Order: sequence, then structure tokens, then C-alpha cells
Amino acid sequence: MDMPGLDDLHRDKDGDILRKHGATAVQTFRKAYGAEFAEGFSDEQTLASVLAKLDHRSLSQILQDHEAGRLSRKIAVQSNILRLPLKPRFLA
Repeated sequence: MDMPGLDDLHRDKDGDILRKHGATAVQTFRKAYGAEFAEGFSDEQTLASVLAKLDHRSLSQILQDHEAGRLSRKIAVQSNILRLPLKPRFLA
């Protein structure tokens, strides 16, 4: 049974957003949660891409991190992990 969440997105029983909402652009969430929401992601990127990069299952997890001030740090850490050189500089 689908139930609307506080942010009017429909979720299943464990809080996951229905698949169709994974295509929602980050820009849409910034309108609701502020311009700093998911900093480091472009407006055009989707919720699904944010969830995948942060290894989160639901918008509610992202919102908890956002409200607690942890989301920007997690994005920065994940971005640095993705940008690590393939081999250490001292071997180059």
C-alpha cells in the first residue's frame, strides 16, 4: 500500500520512494528543501543518481543527513573517493 510522505512523495511501507520518483531532478528537491540540498550534484541529475552515489536507499535517508548537516560532507567524501588516482603518485 502506497502512502504519501510528509513531502507528498509516495512511498512504500519501508519509506522507499516509488521507482517513478527516482527520475525527479535534484532541482525539484532544491525548491522544497533549499538551494544547498545535494550540493555537488547538478540541477539536472536525478534522485536515483544521488541515491546511487551515496549508497542510500531512500529520500528519507538523504533528508535525515541534510537536516543534520551531514549530507554535504558525505557528498564531498564520496566525490573524493571517486576522484582518487588509479595509482599512487609516488609510483607514477
